[in-house]
Amino acid sequence: MISLPSRRWLPAALLILLIGGCGEAPTPAPPPAAPTETAAPASDLYMQDFAATLTDAQGQPRYRVEGSGMTRRPDDGSALIERPVVEFRPADGPPWLLRADSGWIADDQSEVMLHGAVDIERPPEEGHTPIHIVTRELRLWPAEDRAETASHVQMETPRYAIEGVGMRADLTRGTLELHSEVKSEYVRR
Repeated sequence: MISLPSRRWLPAALLILLIGGCGEAPTPAPPPAAPTETAAPASDLYMQDFAATLTDAQGQPRYRVEGSGMTRRPDDGSALIERPVVEFRPADGPPWLLRADSGWIADDQSEVMLHGAVDIERPPEEGHTPIHIVTRELRLWPAEDRAETASHVQMETPRYAIEGVGMRADLTRGTLELHSEVKSEYVRR
């Protein structure tokens, strides 16, 4: 016959489990940190579906910037743009159209950054070949009519296709310079 131990140990074991098993009560999560002086302040201006035209000294349109939204940053006066479309109109020649996922414009409009996928087009016009360029992360200097990227670039015209890494563009003269890993394909007519 098997002998069972006395049940006197049961209350003591339950007490030990309750005390030891519970451990410390969970500590509540710390309160959220107070905003620091380095945190960017809230926007003081937001626009939806906006368009702005920048003119030259004679009042002629040079750039048109539009987007699905724009948020001004009061800490430095710059602006963040959702789905920007930039149209550059050189004094001589067809306009350039630049589209991107997002963008940033300096307070003094001296610099524009186009982020994410960037699509650049120059439509056909007498004496000017149409160009289509696809890249990422493009920096544009409006006053100098130039743009640059360090990213991969694909460019197509009716007669050739070129790709490479890094690009410098002079939008007034319509010249494009690829920096490295350049490959090209000429299309016969």
